[in-house]
Amino acid sequence: MRFKRTIVARLLLVCGGLLIGLLLTEVMLRVLGIAYPLPYLPDVYVGSRLQPGFSAWFTEEGRAYVQINRAGFRDREHELKKPADTFRIAVLGDSFAEAVQVSREDTFWSVLERRLATAPRFEGKEVELLNFGISGHGTAQQLQMLRHYVLPYEPDVVVLAFFAGNDVRNNSRQLEPDDVRPFFACDGAHLKLDDSFLRHPDFVNANSRSTRMKVAAI
Repeated sequence: MRFKRTIVARLLLVCGGLLIGLLLTEVMLRVLGIAYPLPYLPDVYVGSRLQPGFSAWFTEEGRAYVQINRAGFRDREHELKKPADTFRIAVLGDSFAEAVQVSREDTFWSVLERRLATAPRFEGKEVELLNFGISGHGTAQQLQMLRHYVLPYEPDVVVLAFFAGNDVRNNSRQLEPDDVRPFFACDGAHLKLDDSFLRHPDFVNANSRSTRMKVAAI
């Protein structure tokens, strides 16, 4: 009996030591700013989108501090209601629009906003560009993004940043290896939404409460 108690006590000490070591390592990594950020969350309309309020330094293919606004987009904050005397342009796209490799001021949509603001055509108006680009999205997801997230902002113009390198593939269930996303199929003269990804095990797991809590804790 004494031997079993000794074994149990030693196991508890080992487990406690490992836990303390992991906690100290986590603290040290956070102090040094070393982390692998997880900015994406599952979304029932587009498959995945950015986590509202997320911020982190990205150092792959460049170096930029990235902040996600409260609506879940890589942009500054925008009011849902379009202000008076404002011309709004919504940008849809993939990683080229999300552009975590550069600062927000250097993204193409920020540069375009500054240039249009001085154009004679918009004299007396405020030009406002809203970025809805999400890395990895194809035009099927961007159509869903337009329907469910963009139109409430009352854009005057919608710009689709199309990348021929993979956007065609992204829209084909037969060609796209990542099938945790919506697709559209032609049904006569109409597009029929295929949202079977909602039942995909990876999406169900990512959308579970336990997984969301884990992501929030990172």
